Amino acid sequence: MKKVKYLLFICILMLCIASGCDRKEPQENKPDDKTVAIVVGDYKVMLDEAKYYVYNSQATYELYFLSEGKEINWNGYMRDNIIWEDGVKGFALSSMSRREFFYGLRDKYNVSFTVEEKDKIDRTVEDFFKESSDIIKNKISISKERLKYVVEKKEIATKVEDIINAAKDKEADKMYLRWLETSVCRGEECWENIHFNDHIITKEDVSKAQKIEGER
Repeated sequence: MKKVKYLLFICILMLCIASGCDRKEPQENKPDDKTVAIVVGDYKVMLDEAKYYVYNSQATYELYFLSEGKEINWNGYMRDNIIWEDGVKGFALSSMSRREFFYGLRDKYNVSFTVEEKDKIDRTVEDFFKESSDIIKNKISISKERLKYVVEKKEIATKVEDIINAAKDKEADKMYLRWLETSVCRGEECWENIHFNDHIITKEDVSKAQKIEGER
């Protein structure tokens, strides 16, 4: 499964390179929820949603490296001569593109939520605002209403994939790849301006957390 996901990431990364990730002229100064960050096919992702996935990915990788006793160098290379920052942004872009595609099929598969699933979505939103650091909340700058929409989109897309794969194993991957073959990727200027210049999680943060945990 990890190999398949990596291949899908490479596919969309190559798609961006092939299309030059064409950009329009700089957009007007609009709120993040009204600013288009990336366009893949007929789908658009707003800047606040893009930041949510990108900066959460940054924090996740930083935490993982620190748990291994290392600090990630975002300007270093991961593999295939891809810089870490570009690679992680590419993974986020691939995930968002895939999510948009399957979310776009929601009406065809008549997807809905149970009461329990709705409660889980609400808890996810509340937990983000209660438990996330001010650093990441300021970087993402997303409203509760918008975050709920983003989380719902993710869950709906997952449900659609599950329905498709239940009917025919791995069919979702095939459908997505066929769609990618005819889709054009375009990153707007604001997407290119998302950088990992500052760490979200540092060694000092981990040390403080460990100290607090030890005092409990």
